[in-house]
Amino acid sequence: MSEPAVAPDRLDDDILAVPGVDALYPAGPLLATVVTSVVAALIPSVDAPNPVVVVERSGGLSIAANIGVGPDHAAPDVCRRVHDAIAEHFSRAGDPVIAEIAVTVARIG
Repeated sequence: MSEPAVAPDRLDDDILAVPGVDALYPAGPLLATVVTSVVAALIPSVDAPNPVVVVERSGGLSIAANIGVGPDHAAPDVCRRVHDAIAEHFSRAGDPVIAEIAVTVARIG
């Protein structure tokens, strides 16, 4: 797995603006996320982990987001809207090839 190719600038805001999304959780590997979060809390010059993972692969970008869905929304509908918001975000950013968009519901309600 390589480093992120495109900075997901404002992507988290686009996802959080989707109706039904009430939280965004780090999508990276758990151990790496915990370690990076602890280091970022202790050393102000270290950035906290980005909640959305964007990785360039040979077939295009792979994007992963873990969301919380509010109690008054259907999770499949919210996931579709988040998928569309991510695709639209990258369309505005120059329309790179997207190999995969993975939206995972980490919490409902």
